[in-house]
Amino acid sequence: MMEVFDMQLLSKMIDSYLSASKKEKGKILSEYMKLTGINNKKTVTKRFERFRKTDRNKSKSDKRLGRPVKYGNIEKEIFKNIWELSGYICAKRLISFIEINKNSLYKEYSYYYPQKSLEKIIDINEGSAKALISSIPRPKKKRFIKGNCELYKYVAIEANFNSFAKISPGYFEIDFVEHKDSNLSGHYGVTLNFSDVYSQYIVRRAGLGKDYKTVNKLTETIINSIPFKVLKLHPDNEKTLLKLAYERSKKNKDIEVTRSRAYKKNDNAYVEQKNGDKVRKLVGYYRYDTEYEINLLNQIYEITDIIDNYFIPSYKLKRKIINERGQIVSREYEDPKTPYQRIMDSKDVNDKVKEGMRRIFEGSDYIKLKRELDKKVNELFEYKLNKKIKIDEEIYELCA
Repeated sequence: MMEVFDMQLLSKMIDSYLSASKKEKGKILSEYMKLTGINNKKTVTKRFERFRKTDRNKSKSDKRLGRPVKYGNIEKEIFKNIWELSGYICAKRLISFIEINKNSLYKEYSYYYPQKSLEKIIDINEGSAKALISSIPRPKKKRFIKGNCELYKYVAIEANFNSFAKISPGYFEIDFVEHKDSNLSGHYGVTLNFSDVYSQYIVRRAGLGKDYKTVNKLTETIINSIPFKVLKLHPDNEKTLLKLAYERSKKNKDIEVTRSRAYKKNDNAYVEQKNGDKVRKLVGYYRYDTEYEINLLNQIYEITDIIDNYFIPSYKLKRKIINERGQIVSREYEDPKTPYQRIMDSKDVNDKVKEGMRRIFEGSDYIKLKRELDKKVNELFEYKLNKKIKIDEEIYELCA
């Protein structure tokens, strides 16, 4: 450790040591060695060098290293206000914005800020603007709730809608099937599917897009085509569909509306099963986004609705056999029947409706309908294939 005398002596001799030549520095070091009694010259040299660096740091500790600050807190505040006024545009566009609106900016901010600071920002270059933008925290975007959030308060949740399968016809689960493939851009076709849980009567119609007008038209078309009375509608939480169902229930008070729980597909189990069996298996998972394809889909659905409702029998669950632990051991099903047969057997459907359905059944020929259906489905797939080939050729020409 250095003694107090050594430290005081060093502080007195350091000034002459710094301004001395090489020979004079040697003499100063020798003199210091005599006075302090140190025999090692390297130790003394290190002391002087260390003291010199410490002294330099002390003398410059109050000074800021690097370039002088051009834009202080006032300039940053002015810049932030102008950037916010422009709508948070990029630096290059901001320079043009300032140049165009120079006079207005002077009038607006000259009263609140110093003239010199304001002129610095008005004359700012692109590089400085980029640096200031990067130093300012980006504002958080306002989040707007999409759709009618209040609607969920007015529509009750029905988790056990399948209980209506044993009551009477007229209780419909409804859902969308989207024909978008993996491409989410632009308008694409959707199929609206209505499935009666009692009779398994199904009605499908296609439209282009899921906007309010299109879905409203599809809903009206489907409900008007159902021969018996619609008592209750049960969509999922799709806002457009839920809003239409709710509005219709307010106009026609004889129609009730409930909805399924969020993220619980089993609440709409009947229609979810029909989506795969009666839509996907029929028209595939392709993207349909033209009016021609939508028209073909509707022609297919009109034919296959008659086939599925009048000629194709289906099973209906009778009861579940549950053991002592509450586990489902097996299921019992009723004899296979068509939706038409179940409606004809129902006491809740009036004779006029039954007579109208009987005329449709007697006036239809399954073989002719099946051939016509196969023809339309092939036409849809051929059109889709040709469209894909044409698009691939255009992409190849662009890339060539």
